Amino acid sequence: MKRELTTALVLACAASLAYGAISPSIIHIESGVSSYTTTYTVPTGKVFVWSAFRCYANYDIEIKAPDNTVDPIPYTSTAQLQTFQLPLLIPEGYMLRVKTGAAGSKATLYGSVVDPTDLYVGIPNQFNNVASAGTSFSGLLALASPRPARVQIEESSDLKAWGSSPATVARTEDAGLWQFTTDTAATSNSFFRAKVSRKK
Repeated sequence: MKRELTTALVLACAASLAYGAISPSIIHIESGVSSYTTTYTVPTGKVFVWSAFRCYANYDIEIKAPDNTVDPIPYTSTAQLQTFQLPLLIPEGYMLRVKTGAAGSKATLYGSVVDPTDLYVGIPNQFNNVASAGTSFSGLLALASPRPARVQIEESSDLKAWGSSPATVARTEDAGLWQFTTDTAATSNSFFRAKVSRKK
């Protein structure tokens, strides 16, 4: 019986790969009695993952949205590091600043500037260098993110019902490439796809 390993549909989510940049950041902001001396605006196409901050005066940090609405982040102790239970994700175009009211009110923000694709559960990926021999199907899986990920190969005979494939998947020295090998018991067409999610 003729048997084919079909790879036309192993493409998952992305036609082109753009590896995201993750930049750990320490940001200093300052204000005066009635003016904002130094502020920080999240760059276009980025997200600021804000994990902690330190205030050096008794003034809150403010998050200013592009529509000019303002939300305060209250300090609890001057000059002591304060951490969020879960990081705040500040979108592009939002401004972080210290509330005005005293000369030299300062704060330091700690976090990372990342690409939005690095925050979502699904990570764009595609198969490369695919080969088949007998019941074996192997190749490289390229991910559009260098961040740690969970990878699962699934198999289907009709593109409707999908099940986990007993694949061996291992990360290569290149953080964005994974080597995989899987065997199938199918005697006709077999379709494969990758499910990739970000590790928490």
